[in-house]
Amino acid sequence: FTWGNQFYGGARGPQGTGFTQIFSTAGAFAALGPMGSITAWGLGIDGGVGAPTDDGYVQVHSTSNAFAALKADGTMFSWGGSHSGFIDVAANGRCTQVFSNEYAFACITIEGKILAWGDVTYGGARAPQGSNFVSITASASAFCALRTDGSLSAWGEASAGGFGAPSDSGYTQVRSTRSAFCAFKSSGVAKCWGSRANGGEATFGQQSLARVSSWDIHLRTGSTAILPPGPPPPPITPTPPAPPPASPPPPSPTPQVPPPPSPPSSPPMNPSPSPMPSPPPVPPSPPSSPPPSSPPPSPNPPQSPPPPLQPNSSAPPASSLLSSDGENVSLSVAALAVVIVVSSIFGAVLLCVVAAIIIIIMRKCYKNRMDFKATRERR
Repeated sequence: FTWGNQFYGGARGPQGTGFTQIFSTAGAFAALGPMGSITAWGLGIDGGVGAPTDDGYVQVHSTSNAFAALKADGTMFSWGGSHSGFIDVAANGRCTQVFSNEYAFACITIEGKILAWGDVTYGGARAPQGSNFVSITASASAFCALRTDGSLSAWGEASAGGFGAPSDSGYTQVRSTRSAFCAFKSSGVAKCWGSRANGGEATFGQQSLARVSSWDIHLRTGSTAILPPGPPPPPITPTPPAPPPASPPPPSPTPQVPPPPSPPSSPPMNPSPSPMPSPPPVPPSPPSSPPPSSPPPSPNPPQSPPPPLQPNSSAPPASSLLSSDGENVSLSVAALAVVIVVSSIFGAVLLCVVAAIIIIIMRKCYKNRMDFKATRERR
């Protein structure tokens, strides 16, 4: 099932069933189907056309514009953009492992040599010579290969780690960011190179690392947390679930004390339809050795099951809680009403006081004016 831009593979996907994996470039998809067949769709310049017509393929790898498929016998077939990995690799050797960055492929042949193809700037050429290579790590535009003696060879874009690999040996693994590499020895020593902004300038001393995170673009799995080289950590043993409580052993039968014999002179007892109640059992004294038929005494006496939980009589019923909440709401509303009334009364009183003061001042001013006028008339 596909969706999205139809020109980039969002439509016209393959029909049928039995597909196991799907791979992608920037504008196309390739599906690994039954019997190792491959079906591609999407932009033709990004690998949407040109997939192999035979079957038997077990792996598919991709750059941004090309695919490379690998058979179990090491036969390779590559298709897509000519600038990022479309060459005939069958005549150059059989591969056991394939790696890729954004625009180039690299593989380790059966003889332990390295074969690279794709964009020259991204490591599609000038691969290291020789053999005994065991693994390849990719950044976004460079590769780094590890030999059996722990020596390293890097090629590709210099600013992304294609230049500056350490010249000594003894390294056991290599990790990468988008533009830098970091190599580790079993002693914990690490040497990094590549883009400074992406962690390419760092050197760590012996046993100074606790955990390292890296990003390998050919894995397409995002950040991966790894432990530094050294002895593997002890396996985490899952805690077994707690066993269910053992059922107490069945109580041993309490020996019944036979009733004492009746004296001969006593008259015989009248038969009764109801059986005579037996006297209360007398706890026997602990035997020196348990009888063979009874189980050995448990070191921990059996505990009686806990009594069932009884409802808390002190807790108020739900109805009382509801009524209490209703009373609280009523009290809150009443208190709010009182506050509003008091505020209104206080505001009215304050307004009256202010009005009275204004009237008094105006009357006094008017009186002073009339007195001044009467004085002028007398003169």
